[in-house]
Amino acid sequence: TVIFFVMLNSFQHLRPRSRNKFGMTINKFGMTILLLISLFYGIVTFQRNFDWKDSYAVWTKLAQQTPNDILANFSAAREYQRNNQDELAIKHYERALAFEQRLFEAEFSIGAILLKYGEIETARDHFEKSLAINPKYKSTQNILKNFELVNSASKSGLLNSNQQLVNYRSKTGLAFNFSPYWSI
Repeated sequence: TVIFFVMLNSFQHLRPRSRNKFGMTINKFGMTILLLISLFYGIVTFQRNFDWKDSYAVWTKLAQQTPNDILANFSAAREYQRNNQDELAIKHYERALAFEQRLFEAEFSIGAILLKYGEIETARDHFEKSLAINPKYKSTQNILKNFELVNSASKSGLLNSNQQLVNYRSKTGLAFNFSPYWSI
């Protein structure tokens, strides 16, 4: 705003000028510049609102604009994971871990995604890294305690989409579903 008035003042010598009904002098060139600046910022504000329509749009856009930002990558990864875009989620979790190795939640989340696809041993490695960073994290403690059950569960029903349930079938015929994060 201050810059505009300085610019407007510098254009005072330019013509044409006219008087309004109150007798005040109006600089038409300055008014045109003001209108164009206002129009430009109005359009930019309208377009920016699309970046803020929901948390998915905010974090994914921010992670694209600032690829070295830990929080942006971690939050974008969570949004990708919520929307079942697991490859992108892993990519952004790993990018956040590249800058901050103590993000136990990122290690845990990568493990959960890998477990969802049946990559049990790789998932276990990530859960163990998560536990090494934060030994008090209950979800990691529970899943590692249940890992023998998870490992012996049938592959066909290991985990399904967003509801991670282990379909356990023992050799004796006992069958049940459970969350790998439960304390059994």
